[in-house]
Amino acid sequence: MRRNEPGAKKATFAHDRVQRKNGGRRETMSRAKKHLSRLGVEPLYAPTVMLTSIIACYLDHQGVLPQLRIPGATWPLRAAGIALALFALALWARAALFSGIQTAITHNQLLTTGPFAIVRNPIYSAFMLEASAIVMLTGNVYLLILPPAYYLFLTLLIKHSEEKWLRRLHGEEFDAYCQRVNRCIPWFPRRGEEGR
Repeated sequence: MRRNEPGAKKATFAHDRVQRKNGGRRETMSRAKKHLSRLGVEPLYAPTVMLTSIIACYLDHQGVLPQLRIPGATWPLRAAGIALALFALALWARAALFSGIQTAITHNQLLTTGPFAIVRNPIYSAFMLEASAIVMLTGNVYLLILPPAYYLFLTLLIKHSEEKWLRRLHGEEFDAYCQRVNRCIPWFPRRGEEGR
């Protein structure tokens, strides 16, 4: 598109970069991006944890991984895995399909109701729980090292991306929300220290 064509100004504007001062730091932001990405860290996080769990299950089934199965605990662990998988699926469906998340992102609204009242990142948490449930189904106690790794990975991603953006946008409202609701682990809202 040439600059002197009618749509050229609009196309150029979308690619302009603006500098903005924020707390003594200079940040470069695209004028076209004034809200969070609709997918957030999901394209990185979800495939990573799900594929890790699936590969771990496959390797466990093939006998490649060391195995530790506690007599009498295998079936309760699998039952807990099934329950966790069902909860994760329900959490994901409620957050992704019925919470109005896409509208909230577009209009820069902070969602704090529905699934967002029990966990700040219900969609990501659902993937974390689902991936954890998959490894629980193997009954191999050694694979239970993966859920804490998934939690740590998600915490690092969220703290260094979306939380920074939301804190700048919503300020004290977001800080108060963080005090009440966990970042990754669904739980009842509370008062006090920052959520996990």
